[in-house]
Amino acid sequence: MSYLHYGHRCAVCLGDYQPEERLQQIPACCHTYHMECIDSWLANHITCPLCRLSLPPPPKVPSESQDGYRETVEESRAAVNSGEASVQLALGSCEESQHL
Repeated sequence: MSYLHYGHRCAVCLGDYQPEERLQQIPACCHTYHMECIDSWLANHITCPLCRLSLPPPPKVPSESQDGYRETVEESRAAVNSGEASVQLALGSCEESQHL
């Protein structure tokens, strides 16, 4: 899969992209980042690091009283910050929008 990105450098860490690295693209603006960098960024911000486009908030995690779920939003953020979880974004819309 090819990624459309601003140059060959991650706007979060300013490091160059390497072929073996995992990249993540924000579908709304098509900007691409190292997966670890954008996960860390989105744990504390609700905008694209490059163009500052407002992104939709993460889905709310049900409380314990709803269907027995025990995970909280804080636990989810801690998992992202510790590298135990990854922000997953859809990719199809950026590739399609480039052909319009």
